[in-house]
Amino acid sequence: MRKALFLVSFLLFSTGLFAQSNLTIGVHSGVLFSAFEDQDETLTAIPAGGYFGVEVNENMEVGAEFNVTVKNFEQTIEDGFGGSFTAGISQTIIGGYLRYYIPAESIVPYIRAGVGYYLGKFEASSGGGSGSVDFKGAVGFNIGAGIGTESGLYAEFIYHIVSRELDLPGATAVGFNNFGAHVGYSFSIN
Repeated sequence: MRKALFLVSFLLFSTGLFAQSNLTIGVHSGVLFSAFEDQDETLTAIPAGGYFGVEVNENMEVGAEFNVTVKNFEQTIEDGFGGSFTAGISQTIIGGYLRYYIPAESIVPYIRAGVGYYLGKFEASSGGGSGSVDFKGAVGFNIGAGIGTESGLYAEFIYHIVSRELDLPGATAVGFNNFGAHVGYSFSIN
């Protein structure tokens, strides 16, 4: 409950700044690469998301963001009996961020940090059927860097740091860190 109150407070704080500053809205997609705890191979996923940000000063922006995997992290696993099944992991993030823009001319580099509430599920399917189990929600962090252009195009690299636990009795948290490369478009409303 405290986590939900934190996110709501952050969103209310951000929207209170709208009357005082420029508002930026952006959408993006890209690719995520897994850096899961004890993984055998790197898995990929495709995210899509958006954000709205508020200019705090000419070099700083705070905002809220939303990301969801439109193609999950997937892996085919041999079951030891001559068959296999496909396992997939989805990721949804609802959070906030801070970007610091480094002054430059037409291409503007920036660094960013964020906190978010990570959701998702584990799904498995084979010729005999399918099933899924939700992950418990978890607070995670992200750091990254990017570049933006005057035209509104931007690219960024983000590293997500989060431990997640299946919503099952006796389940333990496992590191589900991942890093992503996003390309997007943003525009400002004065």
